[in-house]
Amino acid sequence: MTRFPFASCEGEYLDPAGIQQLFGTRLTSLNPRVYAVATTKEPGTALAPQGDFIVVVETTGATDGAGGRVLHVDSEGRIVNFWTGCGGSAAQLFEARKGATVLLQPAKAS
Repeated sequence: MTRFPFASCEGEYLDPAGIQQLFGTRLTSLNPRVYAVATTKEPGTALAPQGDFIVVVETTGATDGAGGRVLHVDSEGRIVNFWTGCGGSAAQLFEARKGATVLLQPAKAS
């Protein structure tokens, strides 16, 4: 069975239906926009791959006030992990990635 790593404060795995719900409904309903993009050298594990890049997404429709999301992307452009950061904003999640090489600077507030 296909499983996709997803984490907020605790990690879990999504099955194909959960993946569809996450990317097809939950994330899109939060009006996401790219906040920043960087390379990452963070170590990952087989259970929680980190990829080669991070795409930090800012959402405006989050009801919990925590608008940051991080997509971990491999060198082939596949999303390999999704993290919501225990309630952090996009700026907080991006700042936590000290040492990453920034490819797209953080977006200015609109």
